[in-house]
Amino acid sequence: GVLMARKKDATAEIEVVEEADQSRAHRVLAGAALAAITKKHGSSVLFLASDEHYQTVPRIPTNILKLDWALGGGWPAGRINLIYGHKSASKTSTLLRTIGNAQKMCANCFKVPDSPKCCGKFREMVCAFIDVEGALDHAWAQKLGVDLERLIYCRPEFAEQALDICEALVQSGDVDVVVLDSLAYLTPSKEIEESIEKETMGVQARMIGKAMRKLNAALSAMKNERGQLVTIFFTNQIRMKVGLVFGSPETVPGGLSPGFAATTEVKVWPGKYDIDEETGCPRSVEMNFRVEKNKSYRPKMEGAFRMMLSDMEHKKEGQIYDEDAAVKL
Repeated sequence: GVLMARKKDATAEIEVVEEADQSRAHRVLAGAALAAITKKHGSSVLFLASDEHYQTVPRIPTNILKLDWALGGGWPAGRINLIYGHKSASKTSTLLRTIGNAQKMCANCFKVPDSPKCCGKFREMVCAFIDVEGALDHAWAQKLGVDLERLIYCRPEFAEQALDICEALVQSGDVDVVVLDSLAYLTPSKEIEESIEKETMGVQARMIGKAMRKLNAALSAMKNERGQLVTIFFTNQIRMKVGLVFGSPETVPGGLSPGFAATTEVKVWPGKYDIDEETGCPRSVEMNFRVEKNKSYRPKMEGAFRMMLSDMEHKKEGQIYDEDAAVKL
């Protein structure tokens, strides 16, 4: 009888120790208090942060050394990313480079298949390009590394169509990267149908704001229900405020919602051109950037890179001169 009592006591002590090892958060999740929430919304909604599949944010590189370093290794996957700036500032070109890199990566582990860190279960990363501006240069895209045979291309007629297609691609689960170029040229159907003389103030901003909320919800659903990270990229332009006396006169079309929804927000602007004195043709151009917002790495990092515009002895058109950055970094 004494031996049995000791065994029971020992078992009780073990049970107490095991229960003490669990945090209160464990017990709350397993308790009846949150059972109703789990029953209604599913077990994928509430869980411990340590059980998150992606402990570190996966990255999709741009293949521009300085920009990737400023972003923390590349664009954060599974988020909304925004790049905006002046004309001829390499906004579209930067995202085309990103698409070219994404097409070479595994969609399950965000590594190159030949890398020893690859999961071994290769899944092709499918990319889509929604060309609102209708100005995609196929030859230039190929020079930047894009495989056009594996790129889903869309040329929408009006803004509602473009944003609905973007949301549908995200919810389909078959597309991993969606690029929309650009927010500034999203034209609401009401603006197309009405006369040019009629004012349609705020229609575009309200529509984009609603789309950002829906897209953010769609990204969360894909991550919670399927464990799939879908990455969205937007380009935007710069406009000038009228009658401003103090402060920066620069603003962006489409309202403030894209900047709040984005995890990273990068501003780009062109610098000096290197012109060949004999032919008068530009050989290269300096592109400046500043990471205005970054929720997954250090913000406000800035730098510059040089993009080739002509074939040279050691560099081809479209390539980046970043050897000096490799030495410094």
